[in-house]
Amino acid sequence: METRGTYLWNAFSYVLYAFQSAIMMFGISHGCSISDSGIFSVGYAIANLFLCIANFSTRNFQISDIKRDYTFNEYRLSRVITICISFVAYLIYSLLCYGKNGYTLYKIKIFTLIFLMKIVEAGEDVYHGYYQMNNRLIDAARLLSYRLLTTYIFFSALIMITNNLIQSLYLCVIYTIIFAILSNKIVLKKRYKLHMDRPDFKKSIKLLWACLPLCISQCLLLYIANAPKYVMNHIVSDEFQAYYGYLSLPIFAITLFSNIVYVPKLTYFASVWKEGHVKLFVLEILKRCMFIVLIAIIAVILGDFIGLKLLSLIYGVNLQEYDLVFSFLIIGGGFSAICAALNYFITVIGEQRLIVVIYFLIAIFVLICSETFIRNNGILGAAVLMMTSYGILSLILFLVLIFKILWKSKREKEDGYEVC
Repeated sequence: METRGTYLWNAFSYVLYAFQSAIMMFGISHGCSISDSGIFSVGYAIANLFLCIANFSTRNFQISDIKRDYTFNEYRLSRVITICISFVAYLIYSLLCYGKNGYTLYKIKIFTLIFLMKIVEAGEDVYHGYYQMNNRLIDAARLLSYRLLTTYIFFSALIMITNNLIQSLYLCVIYTIIFAILSNKIVLKKRYKLHMDRPDFKKSIKLLWACLPLCISQCLLLYIANAPKYVMNHIVSDEFQAYYGYLSLPIFAITLFSNIVYVPKLTYFASVWKEGHVKLFVLEILKRCMFIVLIAIIAVILGDFIGLKLLSLIYGVNLQEYDLVFSFLIIGGGFSAICAALNYFITVIGEQRLIVVIYFLIAIFVLICSETFIRNNGILGAAVLMMTSYGILSLILFLVLIFKILWKSKREKEDGYEVC
């Protein structure tokens, strides 16, 4: 049973995590050049794409595994495999990109250090999923909060002392690895009695196969979100990349407030569906979507009044001329949060493979249109592309989810099962 403390700690950890890029860019903008902020923004987006491969979207699957079909050791083995795959994929990517489209050795070094710092999250995430499975989300939230908060303080101090982004990131990578290993080892020993039996390799592979559609869809979703940054990397300067990074903060903010409310209840949503409470399940979907819409409306109103002024003050740059861009990104952030919520509900009803097809079609749309949008309209084109692609995606996901739920309910009634 989740306590008030759990919700508070989870909220705090999500605030820290959602604003990870923003907080670190704040330090960079005051300790290094604005070009370094732009490079960091692109590198962070690239690192998240490879982090998605490493995570393989097993967290939602893991906390929905109410029947314990897979052991913790099998989840952990599968994560080791995916982290190795992510390393190889990143290495190939770096070798292919080096020397092309502005990918200098300096940029590659920064991108690699950000990747290494983010990949630690994939390792600790499987432990945090285990805590949540055992109704101890508070343990995961506390550890994540401690790691992020101390990392931010450490990183900011290093930036101010050295004024060197590469040195600061290098030391942060070392600190993050040590903290993640020691903290989770201590918590496991203190609170949990794990039987460290040898995992079944075939079951771990089976687990990855089951999560493959989720991983592909999440990677496609990240591509859709960050495609403007990838394209701008060889069209506009690093300074404009920094501006886009600053203006993108509403995306994180809206997803943050959505996750604060709905992530602690993920296991509950899975139970509702598995127990056959279809009407209640649909009601929860509608409530999540309406909650996100409300947050987006409030964000648009506040953004017009104080958002740009506050961002300009924080980062020491003038962003007032980008008011329309800012509004479009806020709306796009709302659609993005709806997509994330619907993605989980579709996973619960067992239609992961369908998500892949939908995301793939939207990714093709973004791939075809992104360069034209950005070359013709710059940052404004990037914001419009992001808002449009997420808007179309959220509408399709919602319609498909409701249709599948109604269809499954009808089939179960015909087979003689009671649907409540």
